[in-house]
Amino acid sequence: AVVKALERCPVAVSAGYDKRIHVWDLSKHTSRALVSSLSGHAAPILCLSSSPASLLASGCRGGVACIWDLATGSVSRKFPGHGGHVTSR
Repeated sequence: AVVKALERCPVAVSAGYDKRIHVWDLSKHTSRALVSSLSGHAAPILCLSSSPASLLASGCRGGVACIWDLATGSVSRKFPGHGGHVTSR
């Protein structure tokens, strides 16, 4: 599993073997802090990276990288065809 706090906003994202990205509102201190769950990967998610422009990059075990628009909760672009796992290393 991976977790990433986003800069300039009270939001964190987490992802892992359920193949979804979970967006959390850090200003809420309750179990209702989960804002949304984003689907688009077909394999476990191994890495996350964010930008100040509400964009999020993710990579999965299936060899696909995605760029997400967090404002809309949708995949902006997919980059398939990597020869192996997409990780941050």
